[in-house]
Amino acid sequence: MDLDPAKIEEIASELGLTDEDLSARKAFLGFRDDDVARLKALHRPLERARAEVINEFYAHLLSFDETSALLGDENSVMRLKRTQSAYFEGLTAGEYGAAYVRDRLRVGLAHQRIGLDLKWYIGAYNKYLGLLFSRLWDAGGIEDRSTLQAMLSLEKIMLFDMGLAVDTFLHDRERAIKQKLSQLVALNQVAAAVASSLSLRPVLDEVMRCAIEFTGARACSIAFFEQAEGRFRDWVTRGLSEHFVRNMAFRRGGLADEAFSSGSHVLSNDRPETRHRLSPLAREEGIRSFLCLPLTFQEQHLGVLYVYRADRDDFPAEEIDLLATFAHLAAGAISNARLHEKVSDLARTDGLTGLFNRRSFGERLAIEVKRGERYRHRFALLMLDVDHFKRVNDTHGHQAGDAVLEFLGDLLRRQVRVSVDMAARFGGEEFVVLLTDTGRGGAVTVAERIRKALEGSAIRISGETTIAITASIGVCCYPDHADSADALMRNADQALYAAKSLGRNRTAVFGEPDAG
Repeated sequence: MDLDPAKIEEIASELGLTDEDLSARKAFLGFRDDDVARLKALHRPLERARAEVINEFYAHLLSFDETSALLGDENSVMRLKRTQSAYFEGLTAGEYGAAYVRDRLRVGLAHQRIGLDLKWYIGAYNKYLGLLFSRLWDAGGIEDRSTLQAMLSLEKIMLFDMGLAVDTFLHDRERAIKQKLSQLVALNQVAAAVASSLSLRPVLDEVMRCAIEFTGARACSIAFFEQAEGRFRDWVTRGLSEHFVRNMAFRRGGLADEAFSSGSHVLSNDRPETRHRLSPLAREEGIRSFLCLPLTFQEQHLGVLYVYRADRDDFPAEEIDLLATFAHLAAGAISNARLHEKVSDLARTDGLTGLFNRRSFGERLAIEVKRGERYRHRFALLMLDVDHFKRVNDTHGHQAGDAVLEFLGDLLRRQVRVSVDMAARFGGEEFVVLLTDTGRGGAVTVAERIRKALEGSAIRISGETTIAITASIGVCCYPDHADSADALMRNADQALYAAKSLGRNRTAVFGEPDAG
């Protein structure tokens, strides 16, 4: 149960519990300094009755089926009694400032979270107050008038407490209603995407945005399952750091595989009873829990959806049910978009290399710029040119040149995330690669991986004849180096020119010609 100080402070702020407000509440109850003095005087007499009062109070709660069901097992009751003991201690401690108020807010929030309805509040407070009043009479040594005054002071502070607890209860319930409404709206949005959207990347963005919005989660990611290879290969993310994304890994037999094989969600946190503990990478990111849900549509395993929380280490049962429905709708939207892209790709690809053509790349780049403006996403552009390609054609013929371009096209497909990135033949021996959700560091890593893979390859051009080639690569990042499609292409071309000028077979970043 998430009752951390930050949450309590947030509630106090939203309820407007300023010093002025609290003073006004106390003044309206007639709670003054002489009441504080009387309560402090009661501290020692009542302290001797603490255990007895608490035991009688819980015996009363356990005698009713409705309240008994909320209290849980014997261990839960013991924990609640310890909490009640701390409440009892503070009731007559004589300190009724900010710390006292925050503790009372915590009580109200705890009641709401375990499902205690408002109809039980008055009876519970009345019983507690009655137990305390009876002890005052039994304490002895107090004149009738002073006993009455002490009882009135005790009644005032408990009514003050009840007001805070009820306010917190109503506030959290209102928030829960708003969140439920937001969740239903998000489900409708995904359902609309299933029926209307035919472009994969916007669908993925909408799925991740909605998952974060209706759960209040920190981040979200979608990992795609490669059926031919039997493993998770590509992924898209939202709300995660570049360091986290760069180090994401999916081991065989791990959490994602379990979600796939079981067809159900899998939870990860650091609770003792949890099978899948958080990784050091997740803890470093500030993640306290995450849920992994399978994305399955018409018995087709597409991948998994991750939802990451930083505010608490659990997901309520009703939220998990909604996420399961959400994941099913999302899987339908993703499947439809992928099918549409497969069909449309036939008219958008280069005949020789099988990569996207220049026109398709231009359309995708424009979309990514709009995404970057709307969601503040970053991405990177690589521009690659085969070194001394004319020499290959002049020496070995155009068929050899075609073999080099085909080889490079196949290499680029293997080196990028096929479901989320884009590799295209821009023209002649020039290629471009668009890397989504990638900053400068990640872009240089991919560029160098491509360059070194090409450098170490022997390309068969005929029979047993092979040749070796190299390439120069220019890197430009959005929005660090450019904020429009034209500027990105222009600056990537400048970076490519710098790589060529510095001796070829290297990577250069725009504005940093010696980077590769």
